[in-house]
Amino acid sequence: MDGSRAVSASKDGTVRIWDAYSGKLIVNPIKYDTSHIIALGSPGDVPDPVPVPFISIATHCIQSIVWSPDGTRIAGCFALTSTIYLWDANTGMLLHVLQDPLKTVRMLAMSPDGTLLASASGSSVQLWRVQDGTLAAPPYVGHTPFTVVCTAFTPDSTRVVSCSRDIQVWRIYDGSLISKIAFDIKFSRLAVSPDGTQVVSATSDWSGTLGSTLRVWKLDDGTLLAGPYHSGISINLLGYTPEGTRLISHGGGGGIIAVWAVQGIKSNPTTFHRTIGSPMTMFSVDATHLLTRDIYSKAIGRWDVHDGSFSHISDEGYTFPDKAAKSLSSPNGCYTVTLTQGWNGTRQVIDSSNKSIVLGPWPFLMGSPSIGAQFSQDSTKLVIGSRDGTVTLWDLDTRVAIAGPFSGHSKPIHYVALSPDNSLIASAAENTQRILNTFDPILDIVTTTNPKLGPLSNLSSNRFKEGWCIQNDGWVTNTSLDLLFWVPFEFRLAWPALHTSLIITRIGTVQVPKQSVFLGEAWHKCYNSD
Repeated sequence: MDGSRAVSASKDGTVRIWDAYSGKLIVNPIKYDTSHIIALGSPGDVPDPVPVPFISIATHCIQSIVWSPDGTRIAGCFALTSTIYLWDANTGMLLHVLQDPLKTVRMLAMSPDGTLLASASGSSVQLWRVQDGTLAAPPYVGHTPFTVVCTAFTPDSTRVVSCSRDIQVWRIYDGSLISKIAFDIKFSRLAVSPDGTQVVSATSDWSGTLGSTLRVWKLDDGTLLAGPYHSGISINLLGYTPEGTRLISHGGGGGIIAVWAVQGIKSNPTTFHRTIGSPMTMFSVDATHLLTRDIYSKAIGRWDVHDGSFSHISDEGYTFPDKAAKSLSSPNGCYTVTLTQGWNGTRQVIDSSNKSIVLGPWPFLMGSPSIGAQFSQDSTKLVIGSRDGTVTLWDLDTRVAIAGPFSGHSKPIHYVALSPDNSLIASAAENTQRILNTFDPILDIVTTTNPKLGPLSNLSSNRFKEGWCIQNDGWVTNTSLDLLFWVPFEFRLAWPALHTSLIITRIGTVQVPKQSVFLGEAWHKCYNSD
């Protein structure tokens, strides 16, 4: 293929062919009412027409689509069906309808020489002849009882690679199983390198937290060459660039396309400090360390609040908040944080003397592992973590918020901690912890620089500070949806915010030094060569 055309498949069940340079539609959308297709093959080739089940476009989007190497054929299949279609890429004419004899087809692959089509269905891989749409070999069965989710050919068209709970390599000419790679891993996607020596795999990600895990394997013997690397997104498409030095992936809630350097996928086991979940959190007496206790293993970890360094420590009698408590009393006994049970539960601060509500009520996510609040040592302040991922510090005497709400978490906050001098706040949500400077911002917003550059923006710095959040495409925006700055998607859980000094995740730690950030509408003025 010369790269001059691109093919796309849509939720409405249509296939479109585009000019890759101009972006113009070359062939009108290919869309068939399959209730009118009655023959398997071209007219005259099949003496006894074979009925094809009706497919509702409203309920069946295109599951997989591939292009033949010479650019003359397109193969596709609909979701939740066992039918495969072969089209003429130049005219859009339907050439063959292939009925997989096994189960629902999940993935298609075309051999580099253009002669064979592989379909992954059930726990096996089926090969078809592209020329006439007939079966080319008995099914490759070896993943039973698990479902094959992806398949690919080697560049020389002599082997087929498939994945399920393992990766299997098959020799095409005799159908023999050559090798098995890895076991008991939920693979979701794979791709073979252009030289045929490596295969890269992506695992399933049901939690949406760490993302798919990438690994690079030696195809011949299954040796792990690189990884695991946590991508930060759920990958649903994966492939090598022609020169084999980079990977291209597609996935994530926002349809993120990413390019990876193959040599950059390196194993980093030292970043795995704790298990999935939100650890119980508290500050050391001198506020120099954040102490965490894993809710499953009960192991205690210590994080330096300045540089993020980590160490395991023994249980030295630290008293962590009771995660099962349904109420929280202030040290002086004057206030109590209580919960109202029910599907739409609430959380409020009660005056212990007269039972009146001092603050709240706020919506509370029932089933949360903790009450998500902590009083200051002098009982005058209260820090609250919310289900919208924000943290707020309240003054109990004036009953107003004196700091926050601080954003940063994408999931409900389960634990919060306040340093003895109230200068630091720690918050823990699913797989992410953040340490905040309560009153002193880490990022100082600057909208004007030296006179040589002139004003960067006519907008006030206060507008830039309001309502920071990260979008699916990696842009950090404010309440006005101004594009403030962009971060790589692997930092989706660890993006910097105004007051955040340290971000801790399962896949790494990010320290944010105090600095000035130039924001404005004239970004080209931010650079001064002098």
